Amino acid sequence: MKRMICLLLVMLIAGSLAACSATEEALEVLSSIAEATDANQIDTDVTIDEQVLYEGNDVKVTVTGVSYDEYMGPEIGVVIENNTDTDLTFSSEECYINSYAIYSYFYFSVPAGQTLTDSFGFSAYDMALAGISELSTIEMSLSVYDDDYRDIAATDLIAITTSATDGYTPDDAVTGDEVYYDKDNGVRILAVRFDKGEDELFGEPSLILYVENSGKRTVAVSSTEVDVNGKKLSGASYYAVLASGKRSVDAITFYEDDLSESGITGIDEITLWLKLYDNKTYDTIGTVEEYHFTI
Repeated sequence: MKRMICLLLVMLIAGSLAACSATEEALEVLSSIAEATDANQIDTDVTIDEQVLYEGNDVKVTVTGVSYDEYMGPEIGVVIENNTDTDLTFSSEECYINSYAIYSYFYFSVPAGQTLTDSFGFSAYDMALAGISELSTIEMSLSVYDDDYRDIAATDLIAITTSATDGYTPDDAVTGDEVYYDKDNGVRILAVRFDKGEDELFGEPSLILYVENSGKRTVAVSSTEVDVNGKKLSGASYYAVLASGKRSVDAITFYEDDLSESGITGIDEITLWLKLYDNKTYDTIGTVEEYHFTI
């Protein structure tokens, strides 16, 4: 929720700037948002050559390059050709940068018989949490469907090659308190840290979790209950889906209103119950029962 609020505010402010002259105060707000969501400086020397991501069923998706925006981060140019006689929607259900799950803003509506030239970016909040400072590897799935939600195309992960792809070595030096480890299924969960939220522009207290899936199945991790100081919080939750060989760094956020309604004035201990399951068959892989994290 926090990342979406940041994005919406950036868009609102950017729209205001387009309608009137830019003010020093508005630019300072944009700068604060950028600093709050992008703790890592992105390497702007990385380039992307034009490459076709998908071609078939009378549609074609081509990436044309990458640019870097001071506030919104990396933006990838895209040309989408809809040569059908039906209006279509193009979206991405999965996106990974350097093997980390990152939310992408790939969502476009293209009228029948038309070509769209545009660009899409990624969640700077997700990239900052994952410590990503370079676009080394990018993988995305594509979904194409009509106004009745009938599938025209649905792809597996497609690699976007960058100038930094060759020679890239994943950084496996992630540390934290072990929440769950299943060697047979290749799933590991760590509690990386507790963030008080005091240094972020729209910050709330958060528990940062790292999830790694080195197994063969696509794994979903979902919270079944989250307690603070022994009290259940209905507004605190966790959910992640990871393909084979992928990782995620995300947060369980504790909102002030939720804490106040439960009579909680300070966070001393967090207790988690998690369920892990196969995202295709929904078979249970494992559970986490009453993991305690003391602040």
